Amino acid sequence: MPEKPDARIWSSLLGACRIHGDITLGETVANKLLELEPHKVEHYILASNLFASSGRWDDVRRVRNLLKENGLRKDPGCSWIDLKGKVYCFMAGDNQNPECAAIHVMWSILEEKISQIGYVPDTESVLHEVDEVEKLKLLRGHSEKQAIVFGLLNTSAAVKIRLYKNIRMCRDCHNATKLVSKVVGREIEVRDNKRFHHFKRWILLLQRLLVAESLNSNFIILLETLLISGVLAVLLCFTQESCKKTT
Repeated sequence: MPEKPDARIWSSLLGACRIHGDITLGETVANKLLELEPHKVEHYILASNLFASSGRWDDVRRVRNLLKENGLRKDPGCSWIDLKGKVYCFMAGDNQNPECAAIHVMWSILEEKISQIGYVPDTESVLHEVDEVEKLKLLRGHSEKQAIVFGLLNTSAAVKIRLYKNIRMCRDCHNATKLVSKVVGREIEVRDNKRFHHFKRWILLLQRLLVAESLNSNFIILLETLLISGVLAVLLCFTQESCKKTT
């Protein structure tokens, strides 16, 4: 390289090693990164995730112990969503929210629907030494999934779902959210600590109706119900075909 690599370059390389499964190079990079910036929690997380992805749990425990020895700790995954001027916080695996039961039921429905269009839970995103059943349970409890469902339950069909997460969005949540956006026909935006994840699915019928500003609340609720059930997809096709014939 024309210049000496700094921590940002080593961190990017470590992330690439994680994605491509190069554990040998990744271990060398992780050691260099922790030597350069031993006070950065995210470097320990990257190193831990690298080892966890290849089942090297002894190395995972070693990195986590090193984190504690240096007086550092990993923040739990949290997601925030702002609805009508009030901010709601969700933590991974937290069951304290008053709407917890409704959120779980709604996610079960959504998970079934997105499974019909290709969703397969990515249990490799669970970097804990647990069995497959527990991994599925942990995936369903991720904070952004809870926040997204909460937003769907408490907003009208025209409202974009926006939330912020304090750590990186995992691969499973990214894929699931993309398909949820498609199934429910809602625009969803997630800002994690590294990037924006923008999921967009325009619904021509709803746009036309909402622009006309002629909907009453009962009809909006009916449209949302149709949307979740999948019936609206048929209506959209019919509407689009009708528009083609009239233009």
